[in-house]
Amino acid sequence: DAEPPAAAGAGAAAGVAPPATLRNVLVVDDEEFVRAVTVCALEAESPGCEVVTAENGEQGIAVYLERRHEEPPQFDLILMDIQMPVLTGDLAVKQLRTLERQHGWLQTCILARSANTADADQDYYRRCGMDGCIPKCGNVAKQVLDALLIKRQRPDAFVRADRLPDH
Repeated sequence: DAEPPAAAGAGAAAGVAPPATLRNVLVVDDEEFVRAVTVCALEAESPGCEVVTAENGEQGIAVYLERRHEEPPQFDLILMDIQMPVLTGDLAVKQLRTLERQHGWLQTCILARSANTADADQDYYRRCGMDGCIPKCGNVAKQVLDALLIKRQRPDAFVRADRLPDH
């Protein structure tokens, strides 16, 4: 289940439904083990999906901008850790959303991936412009696919970690 969209100007822009099949995913997380497990899980669950990684928000933004000049030009999904050195995930998402607005680019689906999934945390992620939140524990591929199914059904909804099906 998802929550209704944030009020205008209070978070993510008008939602765009993610594609039915993941082709390009950016995973931003400072933990090498988490990145490796996420890559393996997503590639196993979505054959043909290219998973690119970055170690912090600053690198994530750089990778995102590099991809704007390639074909296809955009990631289908960004999984963003929150607590990272150099540039935290919340600040990185705010910068990405600003770039999307300034350039008129389609909004990329961005899911927070965090151990902090309390209501107040998830409300904050939504205000930062994220499209949802999945917990750090559990089957990441199943969580991602469940979250994307919700986003395809309700593009403007914020996907809440505590309302995903049990894994």
